[in-house]
Amino acid sequence: MIETHLNAFHEVLAECTDLKSRVETERVAVSAITAALVNASETLARRGYMTPQKVEGLTISMEENALDLKAALDEVDASIRTAIGPVEKFAEVTERMRITQGRSSPDHGKSIAGQTGWPEPTTFDSMVAQHSALCEHMLESVRDLADKTKYRLDDLRERIDRLQSSFGEITAAMAS
Repeated sequence: MIETHLNAFHEVLAECTDLKSRVETERVAVSAITAALVNASETLARRGYMTPQKVEGLTISMEENALDLKAALDEVDASIRTAIGPVEKFAEVTERMRITQGRSSPDHGKSIAGQTGWPEPTTFDSMVAQHSALCEHMLESVRDLADKTKYRLDDLRERIDRLQSSFGEITAAMAS
């Protein structure tokens, strides 16, 4: 069971790392798209296609939208960081339990003779069982959080796509 949990912890940590990477990618996209939109709007104003007042209003609107997106991405990032800490700690404890289990003698799981501080097999087995139950609960919670995070990122990606679509419309207007 210990090995199963260690593998699960590594999978969950990898998934959280991927989610953090995705958040960072979306952050960069929001900044780049917003800057491009502002520059395109200003170009349209210089060419006389938009009034400076309209550009200012559009710029403020885009920047507010970008700030909202960045705040939502920060929220997602914070929830991922909050989840990673306990998983790492549980993985450390689980690894120590694996090492401790490996140090027990092959004589039906009894502790190494003469060593103090080693739990008796029944105590150790009980600790492993309790730890296992906690691991299962935590892994379920973190996986649930990861699923919710994926959906949230998908929603944010749709908003970013709409922002990018606005850039496409402005670029098309500039070309005509």
